[in-house]
Amino acid sequence: MPTQRLIRYLTALTLPLLAACGDSRPPQADAAAVLPPGALAEIRYTRFGIPHVLADSYFGAGAGWGYAIAEDHLCTLSEAYLTFRGERSLAFGPEAPAAFDFSFRKPTNLESDLFWRFVATDAVIARYQDEQEPELREMIEGMVEGLNRYLDEIRQGQHAGRHTACREADWLQDVQIEDAYRRLYALNVAAAQAAFIPEIANAQPPLGLVPQRSSGAGAPSQEELDALAKDLRAAGPARFRLSGRHGLGSNTYALGAALTQQDHGLSFANPHWFWSGPNRFHQIHVKIPGRLNVAGAAILGAIPVLIGFNDDVAWSHTVSAAYRMALYELTLVPALPTRYLLDGIPRTMQAVTVRVPVRGDADIEWIERTLYRSVHGPIADLSTLNPLLGWNPLKAYAIRDINADNFRIFENYLRWNQAPSLQAFIDVQKELLAVPWVNTAAAGRDDPRAYYADIGAVPNVSDAFARRCRALPIGPVFATAVPGLPLLDGARSSCELPSADDGVQAGAMGLSQMPSLERVDYVANMNDSYWLSNPAEPLTGFAAILGCEQCEQSWRGRLGHLQALDFVQQDPAPADSASLRALVLSGRVLTAESMRDPVVATFCSDDTLEVERDPLSGDVFDPPVMVNVAAACAALSQWNLRVTAEARGAHIWEEFWLRVETIPVDARYQTSFDPARPLTTPAELQLDAPALRDAFGSAVLAIQRSPFALDARRDEVLFAEREERIGLYGGCDYPGVFTMACSLGSIETGYSMDAEEGAIGNSYLHVVTWGDTGTVEAFTMLAHSQSSDPASPHYGDATRAYADGAWLRLPFTEREIAQSRTRSVMLSE
Repeated sequence: MPTQRLIRYLTALTLPLLAACGDSRPPQADAAAVLPPGALAEIRYTRFGIPHVLADSYFGAGAGWGYAIAEDHLCTLSEAYLTFRGERSLAFGPEAPAAFDFSFRKPTNLESDLFWRFVATDAVIARYQDEQEPELREMIEGMVEGLNRYLDEIRQGQHAGRHTACREADWLQDVQIEDAYRRLYALNVAAAQAAFIPEIANAQPPLGLVPQRSSGAGAPSQEELDALAKDLRAAGPARFRLSGRHGLGSNTYALGAALTQQDHGLSFANPHWFWSGPNRFHQIHVKIPGRLNVAGAAILGAIPVLIGFNDDVAWSHTVSAAYRMALYELTLVPALPTRYLLDGIPRTMQAVTVRVPVRGDADIEWIERTLYRSVHGPIADLSTLNPLLGWNPLKAYAIRDINADNFRIFENYLRWNQAPSLQAFIDVQKELLAVPWVNTAAAGRDDPRAYYADIGAVPNVSDAFARRCRALPIGPVFATAVPGLPLLDGARSSCELPSADDGVQAGAMGLSQMPSLERVDYVANMNDSYWLSNPAEPLTGFAAILGCEQCEQSWRGRLGHLQALDFVQQDPAPADSASLRALVLSGRVLTAESMRDPVVATFCSDDTLEVERDPLSGDVFDPPVMVNVAAACAALSQWNLRVTAEARGAHIWEEFWLRVETIPVDARYQTSFDPARPLTTPAELQLDAPALRDAFGSAVLAIQRSPFALDARRDEVLFAEREERIGLYGGCDYPGVFTMACSLGSIETGYSMDAEEGAIGNSYLHVVTWGDTGTVEAFTMLAHSQSSDPASPHYGDATRAYADGAWLRLPFTEREIAQSRTRSVMLSE
C-alpha cells in the first residue's frame, strides 16, 4: 500500500467508530412535504415510472405502495397470490407447470397447491400476522387497500388496454390480508422447504417389505454410499439453498472512510436476481414526514424496502452460503412407515389431509392427499436426489426449516428503513437475528465504517453437535459431499436443535456464533462464504453450516475483491460514486485475463481441431469431428477480454468455459487452490488434457451451428425483448464475470434475458453516498424496467437506459422530486 494511502488508512482507524450514533452534520434543509386535506397518500412519479409515495401514516404509505405496484404488476402479483393460496390447479389445471420460476424451480400446479396448503396453513398465517409490530401491520393492511383500489378501477373499465393478460380472468380476485402474509411467508421458506416442493408434495408412505442390501438387511452397501456421494456432488450445494440454481446471488460492496476519504461511506447494491415473475424487484421511495424516508427496491408483494437507503444508511444483500435448514433421518417402526422412534419410543407422524380445488367439467372438484410431519418438520421424499434418500420402510427424511418459525423478518426491515445511523442499523440486526438467507453489507452517513454480517436465522448446529448427532451411515457422506449441510439423527431427542443462550428463537444460533466484520476500507460479498469479506481480515472459527473457510473462491468473487483492492492500492484519488459506477460495469472476465492467450496458443496452432465429444451435452462424435477453428481463433485473439456491448467474440469464451466447468477441478488446473493465495489460485489450465481440447472445439462447433457469427458483438448475442430487441452487456458468473446477465437460453437461439427458462442478472443496482451537506446522493438502475405489463410505458424504458450504461440520479429530496415529477396520483381517505 502506498505510504500516503497507508497514513490515511491508519488515520481513519482512529476515528470514533460510534460517530453515527449522533447527527453531527444534519442533512441540508429541504422543502416541506405536505398532503392536502382528505388525502390518504400521494404517489409522485418520476423518470422510469419510479413512485415516490407521500403519506401521513403507515397505512397510507402502504396504500400508495400497493396502488403503485398494482399499476406495474397487477397480473404477475395476482398470479403469485393465487399460487400461495394453493389455487393454481383451479385456474390453470393440475398438470401444467408453474408459469414462473418463483425461486423454487417449477413444480406442477398440483404439487405447488399441495405444498402451499400444507405449509402456509391458516393457523401459521394467523400467527404470522399476530406477531407483527403495529406499524408493519398497518403498512401491510394499507398495501392491500391500495391493491384493491386499483383492482376496482380495472373492474370499472379504467386503465384501458392495460393488463390484458388477466383483467378479464375469473381468477383475478380481491386481495385479502391473508394473501399478503402468505406472500411474505413464501419468502421465509424460500431457501429450505420451498426448494423441495415436489419432494414434500409427493411424499407418501412406502408399500412393500424392508429392503435387503448386500451388506445386510437395510444397511446400504459401500457401492450405494459411493453412488450417493456422486449424486450429491453432482447436485451441488446450491441444490440445498435458495432455488437450487447456480448463479442466483449478488455482488455488494460497502466502502469506508479510508477509501472514500470522506466522513461517510459508500454502498454498492447489485442483486443478481430474476428478470421476470413475482420475485423480480420493484423500485420505490416512501416517505412519512418525521417517521420514514426510504428508497430502494423490494420483491413484488414484500413490504417494506428490502435493499435500499434512507437519510443515514444504505445497505444491500447477497444470497448467503449458510444453510438455513437441517435434514433429519427418521428411524421407522418396522411395518409402520408413518411411525418413527424417538428415544426408542414410537411416535406417530402428524397426518394432514390436504384438499386442492380443481375445475371440473361442470363444477369444482377436489383432489385430496395426506401429507405428513414429524417433530422435526415435513417429510420429504428425496429419492429424486438418490434412492437411499427416499421414504422406505426403514427410513424417512424431514426438513427442519429455521425460517418457518422466523416471524421477525419484516419487522427487521421496517426498523432498518427507519434506522437513524449505521450503528442503529447494526443494533437491529444483532437484536432480532432475523435476516432470512442473505448476507448484509452497509455504509452510513457520518460513520467511517463499512459493515458486513451474515447474522440472522440459522439452525444452531455447531461442528461438535453435527458430529455427535450425525445420522449413520449416510451422514458422513453428506459431510464430505455437501460440507456444512447437517444430516442429523432424528431418533434421539438430544439431537433436536438446541436453543442458544444468546439466541432469540428456539433451535437457532446465537449472536456470538455468527460472523460480522467492521472495516474502514471495504467489505464485500459475491456469494462466497463470510470467510473473505475482506482478505486482509479473514473471518474464521465458525461452524461449517455457515459456510466454508479456507476454501476455493468463485472466479466472480475473486474478481470482486481484486477490483476493490485496486481502490485500496491507488493513490491519491479516493473511491467515489463515479469511479465505483464505472468499475462495476467494466465487464472484466477474470479467467480470460490470465488464460485466453495460452488457450489460443495451444488450440489455434492449426486451422482444424479434432473433437471427440461435447463435455456439455455429453454427445460423443464417432468418428471424431474435425472443427475449423481458424475464424474463432482470430476473433478470440482480437477480443478485448470484456463483456461490454461492443466486445466481439466474448461468446466463444463463454461457451468454452461453460464446458470447462464440467471438468473436475483436479483435472482442470495446473496450480491447485492455495488458502494462502485465495485470489490467485487455482490457476493455469491443464491444456494438454483431451477434455480441454474437446471443450474448446465443441464450443466453436456449437457457435458455428448457431445463427451468430464467431466475431459477433456481445449486444447481438445477449439481449432483452421489450418493444424491440435491446442488446445488452455482461455475462454469466462462472468465467469470472462481475457484470452479470445470465440467460438460461442457449447459443442456438441467443442469450435472451426473456427466455422461457428464465434469466438471472443485474436487476436493481444502486451506488449511494452522502454529499458535503450530508444529503443522499443515489444513482440507481433497474435493468429489467419497472413494469411487467407490455402495455406500460415503463415496460422497457429503464432497460434501454441500462443497455446504454446510463445511471439515474434518483430524486430523493422534495425539491428534486418536484423538479423531476412526471405525474401524480392522489388516493383519498
